[in-house]
Amino acid sequence: MADRISDLPDPILCHILSFLPTKLAVSTTILSRRWKSLYLHLPTLHFNDETFNHFDTSIKFISTKLSSPNITVPIHSFTFKRTSSVHNQPIVNVILIWTFQRLRLHNLRFLEITFHENLNARLPKHISCKNLQILNLNYVMMTDINISTELDFEFHFDFPLLKILHWNTVKFLTAESFLKFMSSCPILEELHACNSQFISLEDESEKFKLFPNLKTARIFDNNVPITVLSEVQSLHLELNMNRIRCKQLPLFRRLINIDIIFTNELLVGPLKRLLQLLQHCPILQNFTIQDCVDHQNKLVGDYWIDPPTVPECLSSQLKTFFFRGYKDNENEFQFVRYIMQNSKVLQAITIKSTLDADVNRKDQMLMKLSLTTMGSTTCNLLFD
Repeated sequence: MADRISDLPDPILCHILSFLPTKLAVSTTILSRRWKSLYLHLPTLHFNDETFNHFDTSIKFISTKLSSPNITVPIHSFTFKRTSSVHNQPIVNVILIWTFQRLRLHNLRFLEITFHENLNARLPKHISCKNLQILNLNYVMMTDINISTELDFEFHFDFPLLKILHWNTVKFLTAESFLKFMSSCPILEELHACNSQFISLEDESEKFKLFPNLKTARIFDNNVPITVLSEVQSLHLELNMNRIRCKQLPLFRRLINIDIIFTNELLVGPLKRLLQLLQHCPILQNFTIQDCVDHQNKLVGDYWIDPPTVPECLSSQLKTFFFRGYKDNENEFQFVRYIMQNSKVLQAITIKSTLDADVNRKDQMLMKLSLTTMGSTTCNLLFD
């Protein structure tokens, strides 16, 4: 049988191999003379310790691969995943710094560093990737065990072309080093932030630069100042609304879609805070909220009171409103009623209740909402 795959041109074979972990791509050299040097022309390096029997073996392989004098193709994509929970932090830190020193970072387009949550691996304090476009960081730290030896000015990050930034659990020394990291990517278009940590908790929100090109943001991180998101077009927030790091809400002049999930808080204060946010979203068209707090009719604090002014987006822009986790307590009902009465161009309002088994209660909730006067004559009320 003819070997049709081996007859393919080198660029196509290299493209196929680029989707494999680097160890598996290198192992194809045993297939035939045709495959012997193909891996040297791969623009990707993908190291995952799951493809090795022992961690020491993976370290030896990485060092040999990066030191090869035969590699002349610029590296465009680099992935380093250490998913084992075995504590070998000093070795991991050394190999990370060593790797960054040998990579041709000026050619890099994609970079992903992922570690097990218990490993606490440390990135170098100086990372400059002039052409990097996508950066994913998971369970890494930019600090030292002895924090007293670290100074903020020692940290330097430079990502002038970065468009997509995702992180999950990144530890910084101080808010200042976090600020430097956030300010190093001026043309960011997509931000996915979850659980950043730093020692100093003073409010530094006024020092952060805006992201003028930001299109999409998914924030699960109370440390990200909401001011830097003011140019975003689509925003997902999963956080405590009362802990938004901002003395004064900015104007979200381009925000069209917003999805907010309330966590670990009662809904009285957050609903008022949410209405303040709507006052700063003049062209908002799609509005989704979800109450994840396990409470029924328990009320703490003041009852809902209609504000004296109606947000501009309600009177002229809002088209869809979706409330997930509706429990029909008085504050929730008054808030939904307010949206229904004051949204002049609303096309659809969807209410999803948490009371799945109680059909009679659901019918009562639907009837109660149906009796509310709609501000829009073309709006459909859907209840699930």
